[in-house]
Amino acid sequence: MFLVDVATNTSSITAAEFAQRVADAVVVLINSVSGIIVPIATLSLLVSVVLLIVGSFTQSSKIKKAGASGIGATVLGLIVYYAAPTIISLF
Repeated sequence: MFLVDVATNTSSITAAEFAQRVADAVVVLINSVSGIIVPIATLSLLVSVVLLIVGSFTQSSKIKKAGASGIGATVLGLIVYYAAPTIISLF
């Protein structure tokens, strides 16, 4: 194991600059996953609705809960995804 003494040139940044860098990183993340979020949410919603219907036919409360939870999680995820630019602009 080799220990190398590397001189690092670090500088402190202001809170505003830090917030801007974090906001920029979130925007880049949103832009990079924007093409895949809606298809995944659509597939998840479809599977959840099928689970809800199957649970209703079989009268299984666990399957119905899984379907309802999937629908809720999908809707909440899409709301957060579409509201992310507004949330970022608040900071």
